[in-house]
Amino acid sequence: MSSTGIFIGNVPLHTHGSDFSCDKFATSFNNSTRKTLSYVNPSIQNGEIVVRPSIDLVREGSRRWENTAVGYFLGRKPYYHHLNDYVRSVWPGVKTVTATSNGFYFFQFKTEIAMEEVLEGGPWLFQGQPIVLQRWEPGMVLRKHKHTQVPVWIRLRHLPVEFWTDDGLSTVASGVGRPLYQDTITRTCTRLDFARVCVMLDISSTLPKHLIIMMPKEDGNVVPCKVEVEYEWVPPKCKTCMSLGHTTAACPESKKVEKPPVAVYVQKRTSQPPVKQPIVMKSTNRTVQQMVDGEVGVVEQEHRAANIEINNKGKEVVVYNPFDALMLAEDDVGVSDRGPISSPFAYCYVMNAGIWNVRGLNRRDHQVAVKELVAEFRLQFLGLLETRVSAINVSRIQTFLPRWSWFTDYDGPGNRIWIAWDDELLDVHVLDLDIQFIHCRITIRCAHLSVLATVVYGANDTISRRGLWQKLVTLANYISDEPWIVGGDFNTVLDMSEVCGSSADIHLAMMEFRDCILDTGLIHLPVQGERFSWHNCSEGDRSLWKRLDRLIVNDAWLGQWPNSNYHCLNARTSDHSPLVIRGDTATHTVSMFRFDNYLTMSSDFTPSVQNVWRYRIEGTSMYAVTRKLRALKPVFRSLRKKKGDLSLNVKLAAEFLGKVQHLLEGIDIMHY
Repeated sequence: MSSTGIFIGNVPLHTHGSDFSCDKFATSFNNSTRKTLSYVNPSIQNGEIVVRPSIDLVREGSRRWENTAVGYFLGRKPYYHHLNDYVRSVWPGVKTVTATSNGFYFFQFKTEIAMEEVLEGGPWLFQGQPIVLQRWEPGMVLRKHKHTQVPVWIRLRHLPVEFWTDDGLSTVASGVGRPLYQDTITRTCTRLDFARVCVMLDISSTLPKHLIIMMPKEDGNVVPCKVEVEYEWVPPKCKTCMSLGHTTAACPESKKVEKPPVAVYVQKRTSQPPVKQPIVMKSTNRTVQQMVDGEVGVVEQEHRAANIEINNKGKEVVVYNPFDALMLAEDDVGVSDRGPISSPFAYCYVMNAGIWNVRGLNRRDHQVAVKELVAEFRLQFLGLLETRVSAINVSRIQTFLPRWSWFTDYDGPGNRIWIAWDDELLDVHVLDLDIQFIHCRITIRCAHLSVLATVVYGANDTISRRGLWQKLVTLANYISDEPWIVGGDFNTVLDMSEVCGSSADIHLAMMEFRDCILDTGLIHLPVQGERFSWHNCSEGDRSLWKRLDRLIVNDAWLGQWPNSNYHCLNARTSDHSPLVIRGDTATHTVSMFRFDNYLTMSSDFTPSVQNVWRYRIEGTSMYAVTRKLRALKPVFRSLRKKKGDLSLNVKLAAEFLGKVQHLLEGIDIMHY
């Protein structure tokens, strides 16, 4: 018989038939199996409680933080998962990344050598912003110091080719700041549109928009040449403390000025429950007023609060944050009552998109797999790689997705990439075409929002992929503030942590891929699901897993949808996993009449249909048909149960396949 009473955790405060005892209460905690701490008597000195740890205690606690570097950014704090993916791709020796609420990051490395390489290899920039790094030491106080110098990447456009040397770049870049180093593409002269140089800027730097080079000639004359200067990131200056990294308004030394109260919509509580109406925002003015019974309700509001309870004339009212409707732009936006929005993508504001290396689209089962993928995730845009469909069969193959528009690269060499989209929801214009990618602009009709998308299928050899890296860098130079997503099969990995099994990956190919990511400024989207996106379908020692497929985006994309991520699904009919990025979170279920044609082979099919169809139903002919079809639903459901539920069997088989693939991947990981 179990006792009843009041508990804190598993400790009873009071039970029937016995009085509460403080001693028993304390004893029950002392006897807890979770107790791992002990009491150490503190001392009192000058009225202050003083704790005196031993030097051995400090040494023991410091061992946990060996090989750790501490850093912070000069500028806005990046999102943790984006920074985590970035440092793991450029710092192979990093072990863990931990963030604090005040903007500091702890980077723990596997070895001291790996940490020293990072500390000595700086300065490091993430999204154009420098990070200040130093070795962690016991007793370190986390404090951001004043900085009068910061490293910044600059681009020198229209630079004469005779200056593309170490001495030439040093001479020209010194007109902006103290030159530090150049990127790989500039050093190899594989991109002549601009020279990319990292320079150290001073608080007194004027940041010129152009430089004049006085070029000497052999005849003794001097010819002026104008070189344009672009800054990938301009460090904010503070006039109060005369340092770089923050503005004057955000200076911690400046006096705090209380902000005036913000007026918001309010509604008095009545006996009737409040009815939520569609919210339509027409103005982005921070001051919003609402008439309440002929009076203007003005309250102070925390902008992040969704519901706030306040007092107005002695009555409790509820304030709904009107800024929740401002999801995308400053235009008029209407949001209907669909419940809380749990994603930064607001329903149709971002399309559901997928990319898949299908390894052939001629077979019927591959077409069915693609169609099921579209239906399962309600895709509106799809990139298909390695379709292997001849030009004569294109129109026939594309009929498995009716009412969709298609574009293939048959006009160019290769015939490797297809894109398809729902023309009722999206408007797609191809901007650039190459054997290794299709670059397009996608306009979401319902939101009047455009994004740039590049569907990539990298070449199989390292030399051919260099053309892809150069063209992606060129595209990045022309894309500034538009959201851009790049995804597909890159046919290479970033480092050996993305490989499981014996592989002959060339480190040069991985280095060139990393350089492309850095030069374009693209960032890996967080991924959910499978760790590896490709498997060679072999067993035992020949089994090989790689992460060849991925999605990467630019800063403008993250600024629009900072919490976006994608799913790497189980491989289906291909050796590659589909990648799906979802923009809708609402579930829309539509009841429809489904007919399984295998039921016609049953001897009970015809009598069952005749038994329902013989009844006379009053009304129009179409009404009678719909009523009879509805009456056939339970009949067909019963027949499916007799024959075995085909849909259920397919679903169970798919789940079993996913479990087997997970098991195989886990076995390979442990084996290697």
